[in-house]
Amino acid sequence: MKATVFALFTTASLLAPAAHAFGPRGSAERSIFFADYMAEEIFTNAADRRIATGCQGTRTGLRGQRGRCNLIEFLHHIRDEGRDGRIQWPNDVRVGDRSINEALVKYFPANWNQPQGTIFEGDWGGFDRDMTPMEKANWITNAIEGAALDNRALAVIWRKPAAGNIMTAEWEARNPGVTDATIGGPGVTNGVGQRRGAAGPFVEADRSRNAPRHLFNYNYNIANLCTGCTDYDQVVDRWATDHRQRIHNEISAQMQDGRPLANNPALRDKFVLWSKTAVSGFDVVLDYRMSSLASAMLNGAPGNPGTTPLQQYWTAKGGADVKSEMVTGKSGLQWLEPSIGATVDEALAQGKFGGDESQAMKAWLEAWDDYYTQAPVIQHSDVLDKWQNGKNQAAQACPL
Repeated sequence: MKATVFALFTTASLLAPAAHAFGPRGSAERSIFFADYMAEEIFTNAADRRIATGCQGTRTGLRGQRGRCNLIEFLHHIRDEGRDGRIQWPNDVRVGDRSINEALVKYFPANWNQPQGTIFEGDWGGFDRDMTPMEKANWITNAIEGAALDNRALAVIWRKPAAGNIMTAEWEARNPGVTDATIGGPGVTNGVGQRRGAAGPFVEADRSRNAPRHLFNYNYNIANLCTGCTDYDQVVDRWATDHRQRIHNEISAQMQDGRPLANNPALRDKFVLWSKTAVSGFDVVLDYRMSSLASAMLNGAPGNPGTTPLQQYWTAKGGADVKSEMVTGKSGLQWLEPSIGATVDEALAQGKFGGDESQAMKAWLEAWDDYYTQAPVIQHSDVLDKWQNGKNQAAQACPL
């Protein structure tokens, strides 16, 4: 007999250890939100956009919009500082393969007199790499999950270096005509990032490493994230039905003959990719939620003290050990979940239920129903269904 509870997960509402998504699930949700924030740049009129509309960043949008946010700026904007604490921008924040300080060095503009901590435009996090939508959704999820905060400072040379210094030529190019080596500083000269030999940019050694557990994957500032939303449930309810559909309709309209995307295949492909990345993000969210639900069934849910593992209900019905097997989700994530077939076979092998498979299955379903009556399960029963419904609607609202 071969069966798992995976199919039941996709059709029934089960335990979500928290109605809000924290940790990897929260990071996966943010991959959807950021992908749609990018895709929403299909609207040239700011009044038509609904996602993180107050985010003032340093990136130029896909259709030339000024002041758009890159990933770190977006994450900072939708972060609930009231509950999660403030992040001081002079500290170095790393998301993915680059940190603020590295971005400052790599994208030092010719006239560098910006406020400390300003994040400059560039290929942040490999977004211009050749990735599939699922690869991009997973990359963003993992980048957010691994975000770190280090108290480090970028070493900047403000005064003219001595002859022979490896930074002299660059400093002179950015400060033509400045010969006095005794003057320099923010607003006076244009600094250059210090380098040591050929090793690249030098960032001062850690003074006090501080990596908060929940840097960007915990509480949302709902008002900053979603125009018109007042709570998390509204964000989940509206994302596919409102944001995805609006974006899809506009991208589709702009792809018609004579419209901007029809005449610019490269730009069209970028919008289609970001749109499909958002849809793939739903699969990443669902997989992380599935894995959490399976873990709660097998081991209980530490975040919900009143939750009893499925094993106790199965034992009470006369069963043996609950067996598990590895499954792989659409995102590539793997996890252990209870196996109906192996569990029933084990019970029958031990002589349970008089060797009657139909009675064993009946007992299993009764144990399942009893597990589902627990208050924490009931309390959070609609979360998975909402995301599954959102995925179905999002998949329909995506251009080919």
